[in-house]
Amino acid sequence: MQESAIVDEYRCPGERHAISRAVHLGRLGRFYPACRRCPRRDETGSLSARRVRLLRQVERRGARQGAVWGEGIAGVVWNQLTPGLVRESAAAYGLRLQGICTYEHIPSVLIASDGRPVATQFVAAVGEGLRWTGCHTVEIGPTTAPATAAAVSRFGCDGGVFVGNPAGGAAQVGVRFWGPEGVPLSWPGSLEGIGEIAANRLNRPTRRYGSATRLSAVDVYLDAFRERYHALRPLRFVVECSIPAMASFVGELIAATACELTVSSVPQSLACQVLHRRAHFGIRVDEDGERCQVVDERGCDVAPRILAPLLAWELPSERPHAILDVATREATYLDLRRKEEVLAVDGEGHFWYRENESPWTPDGLMTLSLLLGSLSRSDKPLSELLGKE
Repeated sequence: MQESAIVDEYRCPGERHAISRAVHLGRLGRFYPACRRCPRRDETGSLSARRVRLLRQVERRGARQGAVWGEGIAGVVWNQLTPGLVRESAAAYGLRLQGICTYEHIPSVLIASDGRPVATQFVAAVGEGLRWTGCHTVEIGPTTAPATAAAVSRFGCDGGVFVGNPAGGAAQVGVRFWGPEGVPLSWPGSLEGIGEIAANRLNRPTRRYGSATRLSAVDVYLDAFRERYHALRPLRFVVECSIPAMASFVGELIAATACELTVSSVPQSLACQVLHRRAHFGIRVDEDGERCQVVDERGCDVAPRILAPLLAWELPSERPHAILDVATREATYLDLRRKEEVLAVDGEGHFWYRENESPWTPDGLMTLSLLLGSLSRSDKPLSELLGKE
């Protein structure tokens, strides 16, 4: 009985079974990855002072590189993020949806990815975890995070999951979650509850395995933009992004125009590309299609709050745009639901939009579309439209 009490004292984050104190110390000494998130990682016992110093250094490096929870799950493939961890997190998310839905209602969850080959195994893990909890899954294929949020609302799903690359690294993957009506989930916020479920033993609520279907949501998403691509003047612009679906969307929208698009996937080359191509502007889109940085025809960065008034003129609203303080996506969304503006912007390049009954979402494609429309209404270069000297 005494040994059982000792065993139950320790449990590695993300694991179901308890371990002994000896195993706990052994894993600390071997720099076990889960130890970085262990609430009892300070109990180093008989480990040497040198080993303890190394543990603290590893812990600090791990915190800088990005941990598991934040605006979702994100990390380096296999080193920080594995299909097993993603499966358990998706199962915890499914259990949360089962808890907030009525007994008769089976939750349906939309699943999408950015189209990179490395995302395939994680999409499969998400689907497996959700169906294990009895949720129905709807895969829509390669897209962007804003398109995923829009599809969750338009298809009437109870939630959505997007497998992408918010950090932009070649070997990194991120998984984001949405609730009903396209509400983004963040930590701190609703993801805290999902993280607590994932850290404990997952209890399957039903023996019924969820179904899996596939739909195409590209046309549904792009139809909201097509009217903005009529009567554009022949503009040259550069798009820098690491999202295959984003480049595909822009190419399809300008196919019937005289605009000239250059797609760049090389980081930190946007200004040089704009000057080399003699482009009218350049735009960098990251965070799975949510955040933007615009460069004018001179290769100079345009501050988001300077660009916002120009974009607001293209929207059907007489109200000024809102200025946001930097916060989590969930907190920002909940605050914007009480506002009457149709455009909001923060200092980091998130332009949030709301059209008709659609939910608020930061959308880089909408920013690009509004900018093309604004430049097409004038012969002036972007720097002059913004009032720059």
